[in-house]
Amino acid sequence: KDLQERVNNYIKKNQWSDEYFIIDNTTVKGLTPAGEEFLKKQNGKLIIPEGITAINDHAFEEKGITELILPESIEVIKSYAFSNNELKEITIPNNIKEIQDEAFSYNKINKINIREEFINYGTGVYADNEMTEVYIPRNMTEIPMGMYDGNKITKLTLPDNIKVIGETAFSRNLLTELNLPKNIESIDASAFYDNQLTEVYFPDSLKTIGNRAFFVNKIKQVELPAQTKSVGGRPGPFDSRVKINRR
Repeated sequence: KDLQERVNNYIKKNQWSDEYFIIDNTTVKGLTPAGEEFLKKQNGKLIIPEGITAINDHAFEEKGITELILPESIEVIKSYAFSNNELKEITIPNNIKEIQDEAFSYNKINKINIREEFINYGTGVYADNEMTEVYIPRNMTEIPMGMYDGNKITKLTLPDNIKVIGETAFSRNLLTELNLPKNIESIDASAFYDNQLTEVYFPDSLKTIGNRAFFVNKIKQVELPAQTKSVGGRPGPFDSRVKINRR
């Protein structure tokens, strides 16, 4: 009996429990003071309890989190929930429905484990991390603004379900190879700003291309479909040295 009590006390002292969280119904709003101390003792490993369905805005922003385990019950991760931490890898549970603006921005993420293919994303969800690959859900037709801004992606092939690439979606990466989807209709402002591209093929479906979309690359000339229009005024989608041909 004494041994079992000691085991139970050890487990209680070394595992996450509801007392460490600020919880409203099934939404986590943050950590209690005891939770803040416990996170330090766990060297930044955070385990969200099962039964939680939502994580509030800024709930765990800038907490020094190094490892994250989310419950299978989670459905919504709100804006900036885990921004500004030390995460290197994340696993998104299967029941997730929505990940809001910059939920995981400013971490060190280089790997995402995810199977759910129908997620609504906000802007800048994975911005300013260390990702070399991207994950695009099957239901997505538009890459949100800033989604992968400021990562380390070198090669990119986008699926044909994508029709719109949002502002700064892939800016500030290391892209040397880009394959646009055959059904692409719009590439928004600064979408591929500051990369290492030397050439890009633009499909005939492309209708508009935004201001500075391909600024600060290594492109010398491009061939655009006859119907493609530059939008957003000067200075245009390409650096001034780029020769633009039409087909």
